[in-house]
Amino acid sequence: MMGMPGLEKETMQAGSIAASMCLCLTLLTACAFTKRFEPTTPDERAIADTIASFLVAYRAQDYATISTLTTPEATLRTDYANSQNLREGIVALRTDEAASALLQVTPKTLVNFQHPSSDSASVESYAHVSTDRGFDNTQIKWELVRREHQWLILAMTTDSWAVNLHSQGGGP
Repeated sequence: MMGMPGLEKETMQAGSIAASMCLCLTLLTACAFTKRFEPTTPDERAIADTIASFLVAYRAQDYATISTLTTPEATLRTDYANSQNLREGIVALRTDEAASALLQVTPKTLVNFQHPSSDSASVESYAHVSTDRGFDNTQIKWELVRREHQWLILAMTTDSWAVNLHSQGGGP
């Protein structure tokens, strides 16, 4: 029996629509559970300012400023790899996939603020990039600690994942 081109095309379209609906549902669910970080106290503003200053320094490749905003033992972990020293790893990160996501982070994308003690806090950021196959997503988690009345970055973790809507060689 010969293949039925119309049926194959309808099946592919239905699969594409289902994948698109799944992606939309996933993104809506993520948005529903992520609360934007709106600083209201002096500490929260200082935390937001530390992250914003780090991002400005990162974009400018100002590693001296990055050193003033991070602890000496600060760690960087990208995509489930082993942790490395943030001050050393940040230079190499400029060529990593996480670099493009980090360049997209703005104060408006800071979410999920946690302040478990008076001297520690964490904030997350999410970046979504549309590609020809679907979406590339990155979560960046910032761990901060207060030392001598200054909030410093103790750890930065990036985790990336892709949502492919079309498989390569899979047709139109």
